[in-house]
Amino acid sequence: MEPRDASKLIIEVFDADRLGKDKSLGTVSIDPSDLDTDEPRWIPLKGVKSGEILLNSQLLAPGQLPAGFIDDGQFDTVKPGNKDKSKKSISGEKSGKPDDYDGPLLHVDLIKAKNLIKSDMIGKSDPYAVLKYGDQADKTKVVKNNQNPEWNHRSDFIQDIDDNMPLVVEVFDADKLGKDKSLGRVQINPRDFQSDTPMWIPLKGVKSGEILLNTEFLAPGQSPSGYIDDGVFDTLEGVPKDSLGKAGGAGGRKSGILGDHDGPVVHVDLIKAKNLIKSDMIGKSDPYAVLRHGKQVDKTKVVKNNQNPEWNHSTDFDEEFGTPLMIEVFDSDKIGKDKSLGKVELNFEDLDASEPRWFPLKGVKSGEILINTELLAPGQAPSYGGEGVHEPMQGKSTVDDKSKKPSLSGGKKSGHLGDHDGPVVHVDLIKAKDLMKSDMIGKSDPYAVLKYGNQKDKTPVVKNTQNPEWNHSSDFDLLPENPSLMVEVFDSDKIGKDKSLGTVDIDPDFFDSSEPQWFPLKGAKSGEILLNTEVLAPGQSPSGYHGAGQPAGDTEDRRSSRPAAAAASTGKKSGALGDHDGPVFHLDLIKAKDLVKSDMIGKSDPYAVIKYGNQKDKTPVVKNTQNPEWKHSTDFDLDPDDDTNCMIEVFDSDKVGKDKSLGKIDFNPLDLDPRKPTWLPLKGVKSGELLLNTELLAPGQSPSGYDGQAEPVQGFRDDSRKPGSKSGKKSGHLGDHDGPVVHVDLIKAKDLMKSDMIGKSDPYAVLKYGHQKDKTPVVKNTQNPEWNHSSNFDLEPDTSAPLMIEVFDSDKFGKDKSLGKINVNPEDLDSSEPRWLPLKGAKSGEILLNTELLAPGQSPSGMGRDDLLDSTKGSPRDSRKSSKVTGGKSGVLGDPDAPLLHLDLVRAKDLVKGDMIGKSDPYAVLKYGNQKDKTPVAKNTQNPEWNH
Repeated sequence: MEPRDASKLIIEVFDADRLGKDKSLGTVSIDPSDLDTDEPRWIPLKGVKSGEILLNSQLLAPGQLPAGFIDDGQFDTVKPGNKDKSKKSISGEKSGKPDDYDGPLLHVDLIKAKNLIKSDMIGKSDPYAVLKYGDQADKTKVVKNNQNPEWNHRSDFIQDIDDNMPLVVEVFDADKLGKDKSLGRVQINPRDFQSDTPMWIPLKGVKSGEILLNTEFLAPGQSPSGYIDDGVFDTLEGVPKDSLGKAGGAGGRKSGILGDHDGPVVHVDLIKAKNLIKSDMIGKSDPYAVLRHGKQVDKTKVVKNNQNPEWNHSTDFDEEFGTPLMIEVFDSDKIGKDKSLGKVELNFEDLDASEPRWFPLKGVKSGEILINTELLAPGQAPSYGGEGVHEPMQGKSTVDDKSKKPSLSGGKKSGHLGDHDGPVVHVDLIKAKDLMKSDMIGKSDPYAVLKYGNQKDKTPVVKNTQNPEWNHSSDFDLLPENPSLMVEVFDSDKIGKDKSLGTVDIDPDFFDSSEPQWFPLKGAKSGEILLNTEVLAPGQSPSGYHGAGQPAGDTEDRRSSRPAAAAASTGKKSGALGDHDGPVFHLDLIKAKDLVKSDMIGKSDPYAVIKYGNQKDKTPVVKNTQNPEWKHSTDFDLDPDDDTNCMIEVFDSDKVGKDKSLGKIDFNPLDLDPRKPTWLPLKGVKSGELLLNTELLAPGQSPSGYDGQAEPVQGFRDDSRKPGSKSGKKSGHLGDHDGPVVHVDLIKAKDLMKSDMIGKSDPYAVLKYGHQKDKTPVVKNTQNPEWNHSSNFDLEPDTSAPLMIEVFDSDKFGKDKSLGKINVNPEDLDSSEPRWLPLKGAKSGEILLNTELLAPGQSPSGMGRDDLLDSTKGSPRDSRKSSKVTGGKSGVLGDPDAPLLHLDLVRAKDLVKGDMIGKSDPYAVLKYGNQKDKTPVAKNTQNPEWNH
């Protein structure tokens, strides 16, 4: 919405008829500024004898959410909040933060105001406040007839730690007539107000008035820590302070530097305390603890009436070298200042162990706290989960189950303290055997430490065994100097230093092998470790291993025997290092044949390296064959304006020396026919061919598979899926598009002609709109397929461009035969009812089709059908009630950062009767300038409730 836009809002109500044109039940034409209020209004429909609609509108700043409306005296927020005004539950809206933003935030609590000036001649003011931070803005709700409003409003603003912008808060009196009057404003530096206690700030430019404000800078992912109001700590979500979650749950918050941090992290588990001093005259203390590391701070929950509290609290701090960890325990008092129950100051170098330790509190007669700390590399999960912890810490590895298979996805990421976008050394430390015994009584409690250059990782501790199974995975950034990998095994002791059970030093030449190997431990009388390593390209996933005693299928190497489905589940996404939301080049490298023999004895161990621009991926190694089957899928970010070729080179994997090339190919992805795998000869060698398939995918589109594939590619459409599902593939322009969209539901076909001599057809359909294209799945052996397929196409500038749909019979041999086609104008079908359309060029056959023209961001409203769910939410069409949150969002076709006009079309009453028999089936069409939206249809009523 343009700020000075004088466009009228037009709403017309129709009676949906299956036959003939829908009848109008009246219209309204209004100025949206007349409706910007918390109270919806009844507006009579013109051009008919009776009928009114209940409407609410609101002018929203960029990024602001609607504040809801009062319907029959009941305040209703868009995000359900606490409607009990006696509670300090913050019902205000989040503003200024897009969903994909993961940087620091400025969090503001605008709680209330007092002694505002009176600007109305009669009665009190109706105050609300506008908050501005840079070019971001938010607005509180309006409080009626009050000089001392309570807003309990919270806002989050995107924060740049390098700027020093002021926060501006201005209070207004909402007037129905004329311009809202200012009741004063404040301009503050948020950094001056970071505290657990909100502050009263006087309004400037007026005789009187103050606002109660609290601000807090939040690290990425950190939750607001709340504030103390009248001496009582209150969390922002209104959660009682004695009911916060256990460690590692939602209650444990991440504290840290406000900027992005990709260095090491100090992980702290503050488990419990004992024998705390008693500071209350009556009853026991209500202890909580505050943890500080440099400028970072975190706080545990409060435990009521207890001298031996159990907090089970976990927190992470960005490491500030040379700075100690300080923990102070307090007694939470409702009146007066909380009393200290003692504190400790700890050096992290003394604490990095797998066992928690008791530390006495200083400054008091008694009291101890049980804590554990660990220095974690970027992305590494904490390994501790010991006795006294009621629930596992987040990321804890469970080793009690000896049947557990190695989990490649759960492995910890250890590496450089900075960003790394190069290759990675992946290590699987599986198990050990015959470790020497270092304890006088019982067996050892072994764990292992892995070091690669200045990178480090650690396995969990396995209790009381000389043959531990760790099944632990680590990733290290590959270093240019390519040092050796060092693994040392220790016996974890509660008292004294952990004893070494031996070390191994692994040469880099052993890094890329498909078989785990046993390495003897040096410096010990006995002991071996089973280890697997692999060098991964950027973004590549580990291909797994065949471990000793571990089933790997019918063949010797699990990686060489993966079924066709592996192409989906293990297909790696390799590509640009940044985010990419454009088109994708999808490649299936299926197999090779007649590769040259490069080994003197035996056959080759071939794998392939795929390069596209600066993107790279690699297949697994297939052992001892000249005809490998990789069934490998990969995706590359595609630039439509770039004419880059794809290069594939096949190598023979050798344990000793450099891998030999078995030939390569260089081709343009656009030259290959999708769904038709093509054999391409390898160049530079006497023989060898590759079978591959390529497909260009629009953003969010899933690969459609290829002929001869045993199982569908991942993301392939389930035949039972209902139209309108959010998983419907987005086909369209290869670039970004923020204009209107043509939504198509191709539901089913009937009476298709038979093209096969034996059996029925295997029909699928291809949809084309301009230069955009999509395809349904194949339905086997039927002349009446149900596709239930949804597609979205960017609306072509030439709105008369036809939608073309052609049905084919999928044949394994030869060209797929056409079963007929149609050519329609989408605007001829924009309705709530699907229509049967006959196929041309065939003796028989019809398709059931529905289309809808959607404004930017609007969701499809579904379609009526006998047994088909109507809406994208899966609700039956007859009973669908669209909430304000799920109602279609229609808006400006251009600048997404412009202000928005938010409308709530709640309901209508006393509509004229448009049907001869029964009542009407009303829906409404909303138009504002060149923008358009539509409500769902309410069946058989003159008083519909749309809540749209």
